[in-house]
Amino acid sequence: KQATLKKYHSTNSNSISDRVVEPIAFTDNYQNLIAYEVKTKTNKYFNIERISGVTVGTKNFQFEKLHEAHQPDVFGFPFAKQQYEIELLLTVRSYVLLKEQYPSTEKYIKKVKSSKTHQYLFKTKVYNLTPITRFIMGFSDELIVVGSPALKKALKEKFDRLVKG
Repeated sequence: KQATLKKYHSTNSNSISDRVVEPIAFTDNYQNLIAYEVKTKTNKYFNIERISGVTVGTKNFQFEKLHEAHQPDVFGFPFAKQQYEIELLLTVRSYVLLKEQYPSTEKYIKKVKSSKTHQYLFKTKVYNLTPITRFIMGFSDELIVVGSPALKKALKEKFDRLVKG
């Protein structure tokens, strides 16, 4: 059955509204509901914490052929055709903090013998660079960006905006 997500707090549209959806699945960590939104005719990820309530409707699914469910990346961003490979060397401090803030990253971190200070390698693909650029800006003394041309470009653009004021 279709359902209505009551008073959904969207950070994308910066609004609070009811959303009529056809639920598909939960993400592995149960933080998001993957659902087809009837109004926008798109598959979306709805953060469970931002849903104020749920009402199960009387209408059966009407768009089941359009349902798609992909697991989000390690930072919780939904599937996108564009993917970015990221690779970082981490100190013990940045390794621990990355794991704590983003538990899904743990399986992509390996201990390496690259130097005495940077003992961990984090390597994965992501759908959005925003969370990792925020993390890097906060812990820039605790990591080294290896490879990852798109990530380096995003960091440079972010830093250039920051220093221009």
